Amino acid sequence: MGNVDSNSSNGAVLISSTFGNDTAYAWTFIFRVQAVIAHALSQRGIVACLSFAHIRGPITTLGPDTPFYAFEFDPMNITPVSAIKLLRRVHRHSIRFAYLTDMPTWHWIYPLMRLAGVRRIVTHCHVSVASPDPVPKERGLRRLAKMLIHMTPLRADTVYAVSSFVMQRLVAKACYPASRTYVIRNGIDLDRFASTPVSAPQAPLKVFLGARATRFKGVQTLIEATELLARREGIPPFVVRYAGDGPEIDLFRTQAREAGIDGNFTFLGELSDIRGELAAADIVVVPSIWGDASPLAAIEALAAGK
Repeated sequence: MGNVDSNSSNGAVLISSTFGNDTAYAWTFIFRVQAVIAHALSQRGIVACLSFAHIRGPITTLGPDTPFYAFEFDPMNITPVSAIKLLRRVHRHSIRFAYLTDMPTWHWIYPLMRLAGVRRIVTHCHVSVASPDPVPKERGLRRLAKMLIHMTPLRADTVYAVSSFVMQRLVAKACYPASRTYVIRNGIDLDRFASTPVSAPQAPLKVFLGARATRFKGVQTLIEATELLARREGIPPFVVRYAGDGPEIDLFRTQAREAGIDGNFTFLGELSDIRGELAAADIVVVPSIWGDASPLAAIEALAAGK
């Protein structure tokens, strides 16, 4: 429905994003979550105020019948000027609750938001990290300092984590209270991804990967593995079908071309719908080389029976 006046007697809820409204991949899923929340709020007469790090073109992340107000605010690059603008909007639109995506468990902006009228601050953590291993518990003075910070208005009221892996990091390293941390796993529409089981693999064997074209997702590792298998005797015919785009796509194309695996590795580009590829795949790979918070690629593949 577009921007509306969100200054209602019921107050408003800020739904904040750390990326722009035109960001795809994992954020497409996050935007769907936000759309469900905004729609549920509208049914209760509460307007959603959306903030994005940048706004390019029309905002299409919500349903067409969901009223909202939107503005630019980059929570990863807060300046005094942007903080003042945010607080003015909090006051102007009677924002009483804040639902923040991937914001830290504590921040200096939180007490200022409370002074401007926000009653409750919730953060939803989907953050992936460099290491896939559980982090050791913070100790000594650093642990004490972090625990004390989380006893002040600097702290978010509640933190939702998308996996036990994320929750462990928040409690052990950030020292956020476990009693205020909840795991809400990424959901999936099983009916949407259901596919007819493949009775037997057909030649060539189909291997599928859907991921953004960055090193973190391990695409280069899959290309290296494809080269090794293509040179090995006794390996049945196979093809890797990679769906994705991103900042390192040209690097990956060059790597595959120099490896001489054009017949075994196919670049599909970014697909708006991967269900057909999942249904046809014999094997789905998730070669991430970092600590993925909760990879949708694995969840969708399981939902497709792979």
